[in-house]
Amino acid sequence: TPGAFIALGMGLNAEPSPEAERLLREGLTSPDLEIRHGAAVGASFLRSRELADALRSAAEVEPDQGVARVMR
Repeated sequence: TPGAFIALGMGLNAEPSPEAERLLREGLTSPDLEIRHGAAVGASFLRSRELADALRSAAEVEPDQGVARVMR
């Protein structure tokens, strides 16, 4: 669910977790708009170069402008 992605990012308190980052990156490319939004919000809580790059890449192709703003 979208809330699970948000809780995942918040719960890590910026601590690195390769598995969490993988899940969030997958969420950014979900066909479901709400999942992409939740993954973008969750990813914003983490300090990860890889996630920042994934957010930028996802924002470039995101069809929904509101979600794209969150990704940026």
